[in-house]
Amino acid sequence: MIFLDNNSTTPLDKIVETKMMDALTINYGNPHSNFHKFGVDAKKSLEKSRAIVSDFFKVEDENVIFTSGATESNNMIIQGAAIKAKNDGNARNKIF
Repeated sequence: MIFLDNNSTTPLDKIVETKMMDALTINYGNPHSNFHKFGVDAKKSLEKSRAIVSDFFKVEDENVIFTSGATESNNMIIQGAAIKAKNDGNARNKIF
């Protein structure tokens, strides 16, 4: 059987699964809590991931934003476009 409907149910790559399991079971700290080892280790892991992605796409690290899913990502793009259009002074013509 050939499964071609990967739009919302893409199989997880084994390398990604291994890294995710590490983050979920070993390195599960809050990367914004830098007052303990779990938070520091999580932040290092997050920064390493961000560097890998930014290197792949040839962008600055700070331009890589991880979100929880497509809806959050889409909302960030829409809000960013609306703010830019408003700041440019021609919001109606640029968005609609």
